[in-house]
Amino acid sequence: MTSQPNTPRDRWNDIVVPTAKGLEKFFWNLAWFAVIVVLLFGGPCLNRSTQHGGRHDEQRGADSAGQPDLPDLQHETEVGE
Repeated sequence: MTSQPNTPRDRWNDIVVPTAKGLEKFFWNLAWFAVIVVLLFGGPCLNRSTQHGGRHDEQRGADSAGQPDLPDLQHETEVGE
């Protein structure tokens, strides 16, 4: 009994096509998950960062905090109490 080896076409239909369909389904599920996460958790975080200037502006503010012309916010809150 001799068995014939699989032809390239059989291997393509048996292995490559199902693998590609599985990967496609996985990445679509991943994309929808990312959209849901952004809608649920990313919206308020994005709004907060734009209202307060964002991370880039916070870093720039921290770099220039040593300048004497900027008011000391902690001192203002202590005086107001």
